[in-house]
Amino acid sequence: MTIGGVATCPVRMDGIERALIGQSPSEALFRELAEQCRAIEAMGDVHAPASYRQQLATVLARRALLRAAQRMGQA
Repeated sequence: MTIGGVATCPVRMDGIERALIGQSPSEALFRELAEQCRAIEAMGDVHAPASYRQQLATVLARRALLRAAQRMGQA
């Protein structure tokens, strides 16, 4: 999973990828794993502070994981 628009370059969330291996998809798991996005060294600028970008990355990562599981027919 890669997150763009948060830092100066796209950030690969390989910790999330590794944590998914062997796990059964669930909203609770996705919510827990998406929290790793709060650790991204996000940039702040005139459009949005770093904390907002971290929050947005967390929410969108969870939604992306849920959507992927739904497409696989597993959630």
